[in-house]
Amino acid sequence: MEALRIPKTPKLQSPIQESAWQDYLGDADMYTEYMTFFDRQILCHGVDNALKQYFYDSPLAHSVGSHRLPVAHMALGVRYKLDELVAQALAYLATTFQDGSFLKSQPPQLCDSGYLTAHQTLVDQVRVDPRFGSSYGLVTINKNSDCQHLPKCKKILIRNTHELLQTYTYLWNMPENVDDALQELRLLATQMMITPVKAGLRRQYTDAGTGGTLLSAINAVDVLYPDASCPRDVLRVQFLSLICYYIALGRPNILSPISSNRTKRISEYSLIQKMIVRNKINTSTMAALFALKEAQSLNLHPMYTKVANLLV
Repeated sequence: MEALRIPKTPKLQSPIQESAWQDYLGDADMYTEYMTFFDRQILCHGVDNALKQYFYDSPLAHSVGSHRLPVAHMALGVRYKLDELVAQALAYLATTFQDGSFLKSQPPQLCDSGYLTAHQTLVDQVRVDPRFGSSYGLVTINKNSDCQHLPKCKKILIRNTHELLQTYTYLWNMPENVDDALQELRLLATQMMITPVKAGLRRQYTDAGTGGTLLSAINAVDVLYPDASCPRDVLRVQFLSLICYYIALGRPNILSPISSNRTKRISEYSLIQKMIVRNKINTSTMAALFALKEAQSLNLHPMYTKVANLLV
């Protein structure tokens, strides 16, 4: 099968070379070239062989570029046997590649001693770590900005603090069962999505776009790695994507399991847990939850409770 190369740069053996990669990131012409390349590979060798060489056995499986949205696209292509969509996903993944394979190596100081949940890692460790500073919180949430700075923020963040990020991903005491680990990540992604973020003098909920992408990428794991076969380092890549998003948001206080005003409203945390357990957590249900929270902000609590019960 033909080796994967950066288009128009024959001296490079692979696009997974950071120095050359940065010059081509986001290039539309590059995406078109990759699309042609992967279309040909799938036509000649079949979608399964193409996925094996260029995703499962490739550094592309560890890419954190574009919030791992290409992985969600790939899962749709695999689920519905749409070869063209798989080719598009591979091209998208290659064009936006950002290497997260450093997570395959465990920090020597930890020695399999992760002891925190994913939630605790964020709120008890990442949130208060001064080494991340404030310069990484580049995402602005307002009507004129839709998280457009996040890709740039993530590149800078990983380049400058990859050893620190590696340590935090390994502080997570990842459940042995893949399904349990995915449920923990789903819960964390959803908690961040409904956490209000400061936008000037207001507090506004983050957009469902980027947050929903993280959730969709987590859900895609079940399709791409059936029967709980997902490698643990790929699960850590998913966690890394959540950590980077959290830092880019300015490390806000995210939804806690303990509600401070239970007498006034239904517990969002309990609602999310029920949605996850019943496999009803997705971008559509999250959009409904956003709408409900807007109603709640107008003191329409009976409506919130009634519709929330329908979601689960």
